[in-house]
Amino acid sequence: MTSGAVKRWCTIGAVAAALAWHTAALAQEYEVGTPEAGADEFYRSFRTHRWEEMAATLHPEARDLFRERILAVVRGDDSGTVAAEVFGATPEALVAMDTRLLFARLMRGIAGYAPGMLQAMTTKDVRILGHVTEASDDGSLAHVVIRSREPLSGSAPSRVEILSFGLDDGVWRVTWSDELDVVASALVAVPTGEAPFP
Repeated sequence: MTSGAVKRWCTIGAVAAALAWHTAALAQEYEVGTPEAGADEFYRSFRTHRWEEMAATLHPEARDLFRERILAVVRGDDSGTVAAEVFGATPEALVAMDTRLLFARLMRGIAGYAPGMLQAMTTKDVRILGHVTEASDDGSLAHVVIRSREPLSGSAPSRVEILSFGLDDGVWRVTWSDELDVVASALVAVPTGEAPFP
């Protein structure tokens, strides 16, 4: 077999392995009302860019934290450019905006000024492995363990990640994740005073 044929077969094998992983990840189903189901909803809305639905999977404390950071960035731009170009609203409107809508506006803004970063996060394959409940007075804290892999990564090792959850009116919602950490970093990097779109 020639070296070219070997390379082709290696490529085919890598693609087949990636597709098998992706198919298995999509086939997972979870009991309604569990942290695993919450994690599944978080990733499904993230992958499909349904930002309002993604915002609804976040715990109110997480949304409040993003609100504080968003308003800090907006208030630091006297020109109002960041509010207009990233969030499509005036600073005054952002202050009064519901936290779910505000987070959705942030994600749409990131899709505009950092599409490559967003694509890297939303195209990874995820397997939800299970959850552990953290000791607390009311049992309202849990952590979901996932294994992720970049698409078409072939034999590259997967990563183990953690999503933290808190109960909100009986519903498990995300308090923090690696993805939210990246989004928060992107928010800090917003080019204050400069239009992020071409």
